[in-house]
Amino acid sequence: MKRKNNIIIILCFLLLNCIAPNYGLNRVFAESDTTDQIVFSSYGTYPALSPDGKTMFVGKDRPNFNKDKEYLIGMYDTETGTLLKNLEVDNNTDYLTYSPNGNYLVSSGEYTMLFDNTGEKIIKLPYYFPRFSFKEDKDNIIAFAYSSKPTELIKANVLTIYDIKTNSILFEKKYEDSEQVMRVAMHPTQPIVAVAFGFNIEIINYETNELIKTIINPYQLPIDKPFQKYHIFKQISFSPDGNKLNLLSDSTVNSPFIQLDVERNFEPSSIKLDAYLNQSTKTHDDLPNKISYDESKNVIILHYNDQIKFFNA
Repeated sequence: MKRKNNIIIILCFLLLNCIAPNYGLNRVFAESDTTDQIVFSSYGTYPALSPDGKTMFVGKDRPNFNKDKEYLIGMYDTETGTLLKNLEVDNNTDYLTYSPNGNYLVSSGEYTMLFDNTGEKIIKLPYYFPRFSFKEDKDNIIAFAYSSKPTELIKANVLTIYDIKTNSILFEKKYEDSEQVMRVAMHPTQPIVAVAFGFNIEIINYETNELIKTIINPYQLPIDKPFQKYHIFKQISFSPDGNKLNLLSDSTVNSPFIQLDVERNFEPSSIKLDAYLNQSTKTHDDLPNKISYDESKNVIILHYNDQIKFFNA
């Protein structure tokens, strides 16, 4: 089905940090007035802005609607608005994600494509819509979690650590072949990966192949309800300094946000967040979709469908 193109607007506060925050007791509300200047705009979908703000990739939909899986992605200079090139992909997606330092891009579709920051394709990998996580200090290292059986999104059972520079697999682990949802997070500076599989999380040193710890059912969900394992983890991610591992549940548990202290052997930290958008209803629609940090790395941001919450980290 043809998607409606949405106009993509990059406002000056995104590039120049012009938001004026309003601090409350444990939350920040940010607003922007109507004088914000539009510095770049393009019709399309799924914008991917480079970390330096100078380049953007924009999904341009399918050039030929008789070919379902082929898409165009435009590469733009945000300072001039110039279309630098069009990328042609055939993995059924026009969504790209930048690596932390902006050196690489990932296209996660019916197979996975890796590009350099000029839009040149590096390699094609047979990973079907994988979850992935880059290493912050060496963004040529990336972890993938995916299914060994193509088209089986809810049967993810493989963890792979991949080096883009050498086009080589550094580590790989296969899990039981069952209906599980996997999530993955790379430590920003250490050779450590956290992988959520089913109800549990494993912490692995991928250089030594050491299983550092298995965190058993951190949300304490009843394992006799198999459907629960599809909704346990929406996201797992390390804090920018690597001292905390943040967990976000896709299930309406009492506390959907859990933070583990890396330096205390991944024991729960003391931080408690009011993670539901509406604490009185606590429905699935009130759950956050994503965790991130602000530029200072001292503020945790929880993203919802149409709102965001800010918390002191």
